[in-house]
Amino acid sequence: MKLRTTLTKFFARRARLAACAIIFSTLGLGAASAQTLNWGNAVFDVSLDSDGNSIDDATFTFELGTFSSGFVPTEFNTGQWASEWTTLDSTSYNDAAEFFSASYTIDVGDASLAGEQAYIWVYNNMIGDETSEWAVITDDSSGDEWVVPTYIDPGAGGPPPGTFDWRVSTATTSLWGGLNNTAGPGEQQVVPSNYALQTFTFSAPIPEPSSAVFLSVAALGLLRRRR
Repeated sequence: MKLRTTLTKFFARRARLAACAIIFSTLGLGAASAQTLNWGNAVFDVSLDSDGNSIDDATFTFELGTFSSGFVPTEFNTGQWASEWTTLDSTSYNDAAEFFSASYTIDVGDASLAGEQAYIWVYNNMIGDETSEWAVITDDSSGDEWVVPTYIDPGAGGPPPGTFDWRVSTATTSLWGGLNNTAGPGEQQVVPSNYALQTFTFSAPIPEPSSAVFLSVAALGLLRRRR
């Protein structure tokens, strides 16, 4: 009986340690050996689509990345965003906790991206039409902006690597969608009373008149002239 109790305590302790390790890994709280980007939102942040429905992992993709050097994304060139986008990291979404979070370590292959503005892009597809739901956010305020740091070789004896914390709550600018109760560009069918992030969609294009309509108009004009 004593042995069984001892074993039970032992395995319970191992289970707790394993759970803690998973949580720390998810939150990006592990020791950093290079430039580390911790990004995501807070647990139970309200994240919605343009219709006011909760965002879910099955529908949406969550990415951290940059646009090509020299490309300035605006609401007027959204058709180019996908081709100009470079993904640094992506993560899944916990539907129950309304939570996404990940850590990305800058490596030598990211050297060309140093100094570029970083963004979080939440989307269901990258088409950029009335089927699309997007939220693209960043922090471009002075001092705390989301800028890709320079790669530091942790074994080279240079300056110590840094850790950066990029969260929805500290973002300042929405290129598309709603951020912390403020609407950016895009179409919003439902205006929530309170939210951290909301994806917006696009206006449906106005259909061009069909050839049958043109023929009818032409025939009508012909009849008027004959009268």
